[in-house]
Amino acid sequence: MRLSELTKDLPWATFDRDADVSRAIVDSRQARAGDLFVAIRGQSSDGAKYVPQVVAAGAAAVAAEDRIDTGDVPLVRVPDARRFAAMAAHRLAGDPTASMTVVGITGTNGKTTITYLLEEVFRAWGREVGVIGTVNYRYNGTIKPARFTTPEAPDLVAMLVEMKQAGVDTVVMEISSHALQLRRTVGCILDAGVFTNLSRDHLDFHGALDAYLAAKIRLFDEILPVSARTKPDVFAAINLDDPAGSQVLAATPVRTVPFGLGEELHWLDVQSDFDGLRGTLAYGSEAVELACPLLGDFQQVNVLAAASACYGLKVPAEVVRAGLANCHRVPGRLDPVGRQDFLVLVDYAHTPDALSSVLSTLRRLARGRVIAVFGCGGDRDMGKRPLMGRAVAERADLALVTNDNPRSEDPLKIIEMILPGMSETGLSRIAPEQLPGNETPAYAVEPDRARAIELAVQAARPGDIVLLAGKGHEDYQIIGRERIHFDDREVAAQALARRLGET
Repeated sequence: MRLSELTKDLPWATFDRDADVSRAIVDSRQARAGDLFVAIRGQSSDGAKYVPQVVAAGAAAVAAEDRIDTGDVPLVRVPDARRFAAMAAHRLAGDPTASMTVVGITGTNGKTTITYLLEEVFRAWGREVGVIGTVNYRYNGTIKPARFTTPEAPDLVAMLVEMKQAGVDTVVMEISSHALQLRRTVGCILDAGVFTNLSRDHLDFHGALDAYLAAKIRLFDEILPVSARTKPDVFAAINLDDPAGSQVLAATPVRTVPFGLGEELHWLDVQSDFDGLRGTLAYGSEAVELACPLLGDFQQVNVLAAASACYGLKVPAEVVRAGLANCHRVPGRLDPVGRQDFLVLVDYAHTPDALSSVLSTLRRLARGRVIAVFGCGGDRDMGKRPLMGRAVAERADLALVTNDNPRSEDPLKIIEMILPGMSETGLSRIAPEQLPGNETPAYAVEPDRARAIELAVQAARPGDIVLLAGKGHEDYQIIGRERIHFDDREVAAQALARRLGET
């Protein structure tokens, strides 16, 4: 495509001379002949310094916000390089989302689970489904590891093209606040956007809760209205039981499918136990009996969100019922390990709100005690650390504060920032080796995560529930700049084998 054709309706994109370009990239290491390299100024590096490298690799043009030396290739000047990169990537790929059904999900909690729920429903509907999310990117038997919840725009487009070529007609995407802030989903032509909820997270990146919400609202006041130019039935499914839902609703100019108490989609009755979730859902004018095997009271919102997206897409109620009943497991989301007279669960809960929700559910279901192992990630929002400590201290009988992904921070200093939230509840601190056999509510500190999991498993009695929180599906720890293999499920299984071998 000629630059003149690519930018014909973009008056803010100007170039010094025309050229043929074949695809847009932002990673200089991917450069090949005919590429349009968009030089993005990131937090730690400026793409402009890689221009000589991409030109040498055969790039046909360079786009940047500043006037830079591009040698013999044309320079496209743009005010927002990230936005232009996304738009160019989609256009040069033939706008793959224009001819697929695409559902984007944003919110603090529940995004991953909702993708799994929708995947099952759409399969029951006879669709070929692709999923882009936190756990992995998958379609038609292909599974790829997920580096980001939502990939960089050119990588996202490449994935969408792969899916389309493989016969995928329906895509379910998690859309993170980072992706929205960094314009990774600009150019995606969605059929639906789903808002789940808002609670404290990622304030290290956004700075304040209002800015975090504003980033999520971009899906509804920017992406969906542009999508509606191509797809006239675009809609937003919005959780009005969440305090932020009304702000999202007010900012949304397209058709809305609100869900929650008093809305077209809400629970008429529902109960949650060790068999999962079951109840009656108001699905517009229909009352639908549903059962979903996923554990947790909080699954009520996730199922409702998935059903609302289906309702907006006119999926028959019987198909919704069949699909939800077939969703047996979401990796790292109240994911059970082993079979014994106590329960060990791995969960991704890593915010105060998520920990509160998960532990409240387990407190209600447990026949015995609730034992929690958790930590906080480094180089992330420090303000949530004592809040997470308090959430655990108020809901667990025994807790082990441990290492998570410390990244560049000192793990012990991260733990020290968690502890005030625990001590202010009056929970007693004991030595970690005292945990097995301890008879009263208490917490301990064990920085070695594997050792903490071992102690929690050794401490469990019949009827207890052990929660390993924070890492979920992740199979690594990030210590400094090193990414080492570490999987809570594997470590817990080994600890269980040792314990069961002793008894």
